[in-house]
Amino acid sequence: MWIAGGLVHSVCTTAASVADKWRLADLLQGEERKVWGDAVYQGHNETIREAVPHAQDRSCSRTTYQNYLDEL
Repeated sequence: MWIAGGLVHSVCTTAASVADKWRLADLLQGEERKVWGDAVYQGHNETIREAVPHAQDRSCSRTTYQNYLDEL
């Protein structure tokens, strides 16, 4: 599930034996400006670039707020 602006914009379900990372292309719609993901999405830069060429890949990036690390 990916959330944009507080609203869910896409959901993809699979069997428990299918890793989330293999459904990444199905979750992207092409108009995203930033793509966030945990460590499982590292290394999938090409998939992100093909689906949303102008988006920032923020996979496994720490979030900062006003120059402070967001502990949450």
